[in-house]
Amino acid sequence: MNLNKTLKFLIVLAFTLFLFQKNINANSYVAKKGGIAFRTDDNYKIEDILQLKTIFDPYPNFHFSIALNFAGHYNYNGSTVKFDDPSYIAMVQTLQTAGHEIMDHTPNHRTNYFITEFPASEYLEIDLITPITGVNHILELGDGTRKICLEFNTVDLTNLTPIGTCNIENNELEVITGDFSSFDFNTDVYIYLEGENLNKLFFIESFNTNKTEAIIKDLWEEDIDLGIHQNINFYKFTRSNRLSVDGLNVLASETKKIALDLGIVPPKTWIQPGGRHPIISMAELSAALTPLGYTAGASFGDTPQSFKVFNEYDPDDFKKFGIQWEDFNEDKKDNKGGSLENIKTRIADAVAQNKIMIGHNHFYDLGKGDFVILTDYLNKVNELLNWCDEKNIEIKTYQEWADLLYDQIPDPYQNIFPPLDINRDSFFNNYNLNGVPDGYAERTIWKNGEIIVDDKGVWEVDETAPSGYCYTKYYDNWGRIFLVKNLGGLEKGNNEFRISTKGGTNDLIKVVISDANAAVYTILLEFTIPANSTAWNEYSHIINIPDYISQVNIEVFSQYYNPKDALIKVSGMYLAKNKPKIPIDLKIMLEGSYGNNNTMNIDPNFQSLIPDDHPFNIEPWNYTIEDEFENLPTGTIDWVLVELRKTIDANSMETRKAALLLNDGTIINADGTQFDIQVAEGNYYVVIHQRNHLSVMSASTIPFYDVVSN
Repeated sequence: MNLNKTLKFLIVLAFTLFLFQKNINANSYVAKKGGIAFRTDDNYKIEDILQLKTIFDPYPNFHFSIALNFAGHYNYNGSTVKFDDPSYIAMVQTLQTAGHEIMDHTPNHRTNYFITEFPASEYLEIDLITPITGVNHILELGDGTRKICLEFNTVDLTNLTPIGTCNIENNELEVITGDFSSFDFNTDVYIYLEGENLNKLFFIESFNTNKTEAIIKDLWEEDIDLGIHQNINFYKFTRSNRLSVDGLNVLASETKKIALDLGIVPPKTWIQPGGRHPIISMAELSAALTPLGYTAGASFGDTPQSFKVFNEYDPDDFKKFGIQWEDFNEDKKDNKGGSLENIKTRIADAVAQNKIMIGHNHFYDLGKGDFVILTDYLNKVNELLNWCDEKNIEIKTYQEWADLLYDQIPDPYQNIFPPLDINRDSFFNNYNLNGVPDGYAERTIWKNGEIIVDDKGVWEVDETAPSGYCYTKYYDNWGRIFLVKNLGGLEKGNNEFRISTKGGTNDLIKVVISDANAAVYTILLEFTIPANSTAWNEYSHIINIPDYISQVNIEVFSQYYNPKDALIKVSGMYLAKNKPKIPIDLKIMLEGSYGNNNTMNIDPNFQSLIPDDHPFNIEPWNYTIEDEFENLPTGTIDWVLVELRKTIDANSMETRKAALLLNDGTIINADGTQFDIQVAEGNYYVVIHQRNHLSVMSASTIPFYDVVSN
């Protein structure tokens, strides 16, 4: 439509915000970007630990985490290590200065007691007699140190049945006899004896070969004398829920005291040591360590541990203390899962699934059994650092990852679906003939014990597809096109799922979303989408993710398929929080139409020329989304196009929407309702286009905030 007059004046523009009280800074969001951590445990030779640091030195943004015991002497492979030696303290300080993380592995690699050089008065109440809360008793040792025996939880026998009966003989070692065959030496480490002057828990030091005799000690592994008892009841107990929260607090406080005394930055991550000692749950760690400033940890006392994904279900806010390791084994031989190809594939898939992976190393294991020698270990770490640097995979410490996963706000509008155009590992084998992009399950091509032509989707280049790649279904039977397993980073509530398809007449695909962490296969949602066009078409579906879901599996199947008609292809997958429709009051005045009383004049002849559909589907706007009115609202001046930008640059446009302008300057939706626009929460410049005026932009950004949801 041609107007009689083209104005050369700028639009007079005023923005009135609709209930916007909160400033939204989209930059406060963190990306849901997975990555890895390198972890090594236990005190070891200074020169070997510094060799590991040297490998990291060329990468100033990459750091490792090492869990150390802050007290005592250790002998590893003929090398004596004393933590408080000046040379060892200097090594620890060097690591911390370089940005590497020193973690708390307890003072003496155990959780039932610790040895200290601090005076006994620091573990006694003001009366200098009563142990502080969390300490059961104190033993003075002959070398001038003392043993702080930590407090255990009270044993509850309610609803428990004795395992059997046993006898106690008054020997130099406390030997009990009975049938202990049901005990697992590694996990059932405690026995409760019921009887006169007994009724307490004891530590099992050892069994004889056929488990008819056991040597027991007290909970702090001291010899005991219980006298002679016959036919007393016994119960078995595991290592779980043994140490009290107060005892754990004292244990961690000791590490912090030692660190400050030696001039070391106190650790913020606590790592459960191995051994037959009390194991700690995530809830216990959170209760005991959070008041001390700890922000991360690894425990043994829960199943499952943290899934290490963004937006993990964590109603009690303690998953940060369940960050376990050994997701990859750079310290093992190739045939034991330690090949670089295997590790790279696992890391690449995890990063695409918005997950964190943590490696594994004990220096003292290297060169033994399944483990590579030190030189090979260091070479593999160096190769992985090079690869991660090249492939833009982040390497952070435990503390850094815990902060990102559990304390920061991840970007709710980031597409978490693994992209089709990234294959960092470049891994191919006979079971994956055409490769797969990161995050997608390998193609299965076994049938009846033989390799056959795969009837599942094939990942391939397609320059016409949204990302330049697609999955194609080539064979003439229904079946899975692709599978994404253990996808993390999910937003709770309504999400938008998008997929682009093409195919033949009547072709359909089925999308199945299931709970990846359920004990049994549990479908959350399934729906069908057309794939019946020879051109690419995008389809959208709203998916509600329950609060308790941390990871999902997503499968896409050919639901109806006739390959003689056309091949089914899928591409352009997208999954993110459904962007809210945010209402906003906008007003502009067109100077050429501006009259008296803050209104614009309406020419009846002009109004009849306003098209039902917006006029912005041509150059220079090329806005092709259809939007039309059924009945022209009273007082309409013309169509406008509202655009939101992240910066003043036109290339930063986030979204646009056609709308109607009324003679009082108000902008409304085409259906006559309050103007709203679907966009991620954040701060945007507002640009308004009108077909016969110069465009205008707000002088500063304006916060767009979902007042309905928040």
